[in-house]
Amino acid sequence: MFPVFMAEFGMNYSQVGLLMSTFFVVSGLGQASAGFVNDGQGGRAAHVVWPWACL
Repeated sequence: MFPVFMAEFGMNYSQVGLLMSTFFVVSGLGQASAGFVNDGQGGRAAHVVWPWACL
C-alpha cells in the first residue's frame, strides 16, 4: 500500500510511516477498550452497545 499512498497523495516514506503508526495505535486502543467492555458487560451487551458507541 505504501507505493499507492505515496503516488496518490504525494507522501514520502516518513509521512506514510507516521500514518501507519497512527492507524495501529488507534486500532490497538480501540481493541483494548472493546475488550474491557466485553469483559465487564458480557458479550451480548457489547455487541449491542459497541456499534452505537462508534458512531
